[in-house]
Amino acid sequence: MRATEVGSFATLQRVFQRDIVRAVVEVFGSSSRGNRADGLRVFVSYCSEERSAAERIVGWLSAVGADPIWDAQLRGGTRFRLELRSFIENAHIFLVLLTPSSMARPWVLQEIGYATALGIPIVPVSTGPLPEGLIGELQAVHVRADWSDVERHLAEVPWSQLATTQRTGPQTVLATLVRSPFDRTTLLGQYSRRVEALGATGVVRQRAGLSTFCIPDEPIAHGVWTVFDGKRQRTRELHAGQREERLALGAHAMAGGCKLMVDPEAVSDALGSEARKVRLRNLHRFLTQAGSRVQAITHVRGAEGNLTILGNWWAAESLALQFHGYGVATFTWHAGLVKRFADEFDEEFSIRCEERGIKAEESAQFALAEIERVLKSIG
Repeated sequence: MRATEVGSFATLQRVFQRDIVRAVVEVFGSSSRGNRADGLRVFVSYCSEERSAAERIVGWLSAVGADPIWDAQLRGGTRFRLELRSFIENAHIFLVLLTPSSMARPWVLQEIGYATALGIPIVPVSTGPLPEGLIGELQAVHVRADWSDVERHLAEVPWSQLATTQRTGPQTVLATLVRSPFDRTTLLGQYSRRVEALGATGVVRQRAGLSTFCIPDEPIAHGVWTVFDGKRQRTRELHAGQREERLALGAHAMAGGCKLMVDPEAVSDALGSEARKVRLRNLHRFLTQAGSRVQAITHVRGAEGNLTILGNWWAAESLALQFHGYGVATFTWHAGLVKRFADEFDEEFSIRCEERGIKAEESAQFALAEIERVLKSIG
């Protein structure tokens, strides 16, 4: 797979169909929603001498609805530093316990530096004065040396505001660029399984032609794949990737729910009527099976391409290559940016439901009726 790590806004701007620079600015400059921590991933950095304090903080974060990330979650056999780095990359907020012991540990300083480079908001929890230099300008949470008042002080932190705090200076956004339909579908499956491996799930949000859920879930030797391809037959390797994408995202949709914005008229006539029908029937079957776990609205798709968001874990935006499916795609795990994309998606979904005069929880029934109408028109 050809994938490129992207760190500059200039490159991302050429890849994303919408203006990602504007989105990043909004992520770091949006208004506060108070001290809520619901759903925010908070990485906890500490040294072994403060293990009991770290456990106390992790317990408090869990109790208020946050998702704490720390080294106790490391999987057996993984590369320790590489896995911790991945944890930091996926965090909305970086919380570090600052004590004389931790400041003497090089890896704590390295973790702080990495979070700073990624633009992740930092919350220092200190039992003494902050050191000069790297994080000396930050407002710390000062607690007693015995940590007895740490919960009270943590409750005063504006967690949601921090998750969207404006940062000064250059920012690094971790993203992966792929340039072919095969690479795109492979990453959609792999990244979905990666979240599953973390023991997590999330709402599947997708704005697309017919969405991932028009893809067959039958084994690739099944004859439905020939009909699915229509007049443009594809490789078995691509079929295997597409099926894994369908199964992996389908598992999350069934567990965490699903929101779709689809265009039943999107499939090109060049594929043939049978290919159009099998795709519409696959989507219809998914909507029926998912029941109340899915919300769906139909819309006339513009040139915005395909957007897929899994919970607040990752987002992928793809550009459609005429007659070749989705090709160029950008994936990001940047927590603040993914959260903003999800919030924008939900806002757009609500607006479309209001425009139609329907309730979101009843929207799938209207989508099913529209799909049935299109199927009937095909004959």
